Amino acid sequence: MRDFHAIGIVISSDWRWRARRSTIVAMFSDDIGARIIGVTAVSTGDYEGSRYREILDYLRRHPARAEPGTEAQPIAAWPEQQGTPGWLALDDTRMLFPEAVIGRSVLLTDPAVGFDARFEARLRAVLSQGLPAR
Repeated sequence: MRDFHAIGIVISSDWRWRARRSTIVAMFSDDIGARIIGVTAVSTGDYEGSRYREILDYLRRHPARAEPGTEAQPIAAWPEQQGTPGWLALDDTRMLFPEAVIGRSVLLTDPAVGFDARFEARLRAVLSQGLPAR
């Protein structure tokens, strides 16, 4: 994430059920923690697809922000989300998202491995296509 300064980070992890935002931010290095701009609300209803609904709700409530002197550049534009800024979720639970967004707006990690060098390469490839690297 250090190479992609224009990206704000929003936490939509199960950690938000157990820890305060300040505790979650403290888990990251100072430079990355400073870029955490929000936390999604926990949705009600079915668990299946819940993370997707939480993300869309967050995006509706918080318009895209850009660094001074730059413009927000969406990764993908979805017809069903006209007017919604681009987003990319990193997650290890497939059932939290509709199948249509897996591989497009959602990169799935292997829950047994997590964020490793191979996943980092996938993430860099996706971010390099749609966001400016400095």
